[in-house]
Amino acid sequence: MMATMKAKVGSFTRSMADPSGKQSVTGIGFKPVSLVCLTSIGSGAKGLASIAFTDGETHGGMYNFGPGVWATLSGLLMFARQGQGVQQAGTVESLDEDGFSIVWEKFSSPTPTTLTVFYLALG
Repeated sequence: MMATMKAKVGSFTRSMADPSGKQSVTGIGFKPVSLVCLTSIGSGAKGLASIAFTDGETHGGMYNFGPGVWATLSGLLMFARQGQGVQQAGTVESLDEDGFSIVWEKFSSPTPTTLTVFYLALG
């Protein structure tokens, strides 16, 4: 018998000025086995977007750091860059019973711009 796939689309925000630390995303309704995340800090900024995938252990994707310029993300799930070395980077700490936990690392002193993450959780 085939198991039924579960899926949840959602979003959350974080200030680029927030300190390094853990963020929990809950309310998914199941334990995800993989995530797809699209991260954006809006127009007019460098590091406009990233897209990445994870199975909870292996993360990979791409991020934009200039008009038409993309680079590979290795080991990260979320990345936003306001300038050289001024950024937030996130990776999944765990896939939990009702969501997931992210560990963020802040580099330098980003301005308090809102970072938005849209996700597709699959279970």
